[in-house]
Amino acid sequence: MQLIQFERDWADEFDIVGIKLMEDEEYELWSAAVTSLADVPCHWYFGTNEGFDDDTYRTLFQGHLDVKDISKQEGALLMKLMPHISKYGVGQWPENIFENEEETPEVTAYWNYINGE
Repeated sequence: MQLIQFERDWADEFDIVGIKLMEDEEYELWSAAVTSLADVPCHWYFGTNEGFDDDTYRTLFQGHLDVKDISKQEGALLMKLMPHISKYGVGQWPENIFENEEETPEVTAYWNYINGE
């Protein structure tokens, strides 16, 4: 399992922090989807007028992710304490960030995985 933490400063006003727990296969598919869109402009809003809207997927995530390989037992404990950590993430996790993008085969594979297809 992979525990992923996203942390980034927004306009020197506050920090954005989110974590998500992913099975290894989901992480590989998510990472491939991000890579396939590396140079595509990315717009991610998380408040009424806050967001990262001048970034590419590469610059949104590069240097802002900390990925830790954890055991199934550690993952189970996190799921017990935070039941939504594997589905939605916790904090400001960029959930559904691929929603408005042109689909690459990698994005399609990721959507199919999380939708159980």
